Amino acid sequence: MEQIINLDGLYSNLKKLIEDKSDINNIIVTLEKIHLEIIKRDLLGEKSQEHEKDHDIEIISKIGFYLLSVFLYLKPQSEDFNSYGMSVAGFCFELLSKSAIIDTEGQWEYNLFSSVCYSLSENQANAIVLAKQGFLKLNKHKDTDFIYLLFLKFLSREYKYILKYQIPKSSLSSKPIIDVLISFSRFMISGGNAEIILTNFSNLKHQLYNNNSQYFFTFALIYKVALEMRRCSIRNILQSEPELEPYLKVVTQVDTKNVYELWASQIFLMQVENQERSFLSNNTKNDISIISMPTSAGKTMISELAIFKSLIRDY
Repeated sequence: MEQIINLDGLYSNLKKLIEDKSDINNIIVTLEKIHLEIIKRDLLGEKSQEHEKDHDIEIISKIGFYLLSVFLYLKPQSEDFNSYGMSVAGFCFELLSKSAIIDTEGQWEYNLFSSVCYSLSENQANAIVLAKQGFLKLNKHKDTDFIYLLFLKFLSREYKYILKYQIPKSSLSSKPIIDVLISFSRFMISGGNAEIILTNFSNLKHQLYNNNSQYFFTFALIYKVALEMRRCSIRNILQSEPELEPYLKVVTQVDTKNVYELWASQIFLMQVENQERSFLSNNTKNDISIISMPTSAGKTMISELAIFKSLIRDY
């Protein structure tokens, strides 16, 4: 899994995926059909030719790795590709992580890749679930590489776990990786200078590349996710609202179920083009507001933030 597969021939078939959102939707529909077939086989015990199963897995894997490789190395400028392309890749790897015909000892890697892709497509909820599942799978194996366990904990947003982690004496060579993960985790919990931490993150990525480290590819993915985590960090987005620090401390440090990132729907409500319409604006015309969003889109936190700031302002 640490090597990118040969991508010859894939670009011509999937080139429009980058340019036309409808093509992505068509591929999602196809993948969903394949997913249903896999579930049907597994649940009903239906038999099919092994080469048919292998073909499905090969196609799904190629699409996922193609999209992930384009994102990492070709750096597409299209925001649609970054969002929809990574969403498709995340779905591909999620299917692979659940396929009964893949060796259980290798499924955790697909969980990791799926979590990365969902994180890069602003789907933190799915990213966390897939990472937690991957951790449970990997943790069952003997002689597990603890670095990958930490990567999965990082993707699970379990920053407190990382801060408490004790480095095995036999693995001091991995200390730079752990130190960077700890520093970033501390930022997500307590705030601080994210730019310095991300610079160290980037420098270590280059060192791993130059040293031909086995961790380079996965660490490069984790670095991409860290950039997205920082962008969506509740502390980063609300850094211009120092009066909200008591509330931020509760949700990031005190609560048992901590909140470290804001979802796209929440960010939109606080960063609308007309700041006077923002739910955190000091404009008293916003005293009466209606939030209409789907279930689990983040209405409660937005309301709590607005109430907290209103109480401080009136006090």
